[in-house]
Amino acid sequence: MRGTLLSSLHSKVELQHAEWLADDTVAKHLTLNLDGWSNARMESIYSFNVIFPDRRTILLKSEDLSTTTHSGHNIAELVIATMKQYGPRKFAALVTDNARNMVNMRREVVYDALLFDVHGAVMGHKFATAIVSQAQSLVTFFRASHKPLALLKEHATSIGIKRMLVTSNKTRFTSVHAMLESVLRLKESLLFMATEHSTLLSATVLGILADRDTVDMFFITIRQLCLLLTPFTLVIQAVQSDDATLADVLRYWYYLARQMDALKERLTDADFKAHCISAFNWRVKDMHNPQAHLSLFLHPWYRGLVSKSEPAFNSIRHTAASLWNHNGKSRQETQQLLGELNQY
Repeated sequence: MRGTLLSSLHSKVELQHAEWLADDTVAKHLTLNLDGWSNARMESIYSFNVIFPDRRTILLKSEDLSTTTHSGHNIAELVIATMKQYGPRKFAALVTDNARNMVNMRREVVYDALLFDVHGAVMGHKFATAIVSQAQSLVTFFRASHKPLALLKEHATSIGIKRMLVTSNKTRFTSVHAMLESVLRLKESLLFMATEHSTLLSATVLGILADRDTVDMFFITIRQLCLLLTPFTLVIQAVQSDDATLADVLRYWYYLARQMDALKERLTDADFKAHCISAFNWRVKDMHNPQAHLSLFLHPWYRGLVSKSEPAFNSIRHTAASLWNHNGKSRQETQQLLGELNQY
């Protein structure tokens, strides 16, 4: 029984789960549940479970994290990678216990759930990926080469620059921005290295910095990408605050829309410009839904952003009543809620 029968049953269940997760009509509004414990061997096990809207629950995977520091950042990377593997737009909620590392993890995951579709679509364009890859190549080389790094630091210090190159992490939106800014900040010192110490540099680094026909456009493009990423970084920092609400997040989307409109004239590549606008508009469509309008209406600072028309308010009332009923409230309690909404 332990061999053939269990193996066959295990394969059949895994296949069924894979089919559910691949079916976009079934795998939507999912809840990702994460929990950790120690087994009899004192191994640190974290399980990832998926709950479907009809209450079906499946074990997605279990990870042995015994050799990994259980920081919020490390766990957030695992959660983000898991969501990306199955499609981030399929997930509507993330449920954990309230341990400090889980609180920090949820705060980090919040902005990825809201923004990494835009980041992946925008920064995944060939115009951006080529420049990001080249910039990261510079960072990787200098951070791994003692003498070139020492000379780079020496020159940077001589012209008043204290902050050096920083690397990026593919799962961290802001780290890409920070890496690009560090390369742009050290432009003069990097060009000095290419001119005065070319024999210490790799062929890849020289190919980026020594070609006068392309190096100017390289730094111009980095500047454009930094301008594009700056408002997103500011929003991410705001969303990660302890008191951020869904209504705040929606307001930040309005802010990003204004920033994108102002920046589009400064992007020189027409195809990339069109791609950025399309990617942003595609993601923002998700924010125009009854639940979003309800959250704005309930926030005393932002309810002025919601349409005062009767159809709009009726939609808000209907959404509130549906959520109230879904949480097991009685008809009388729902009527009381609607009366309070009218007064509000």
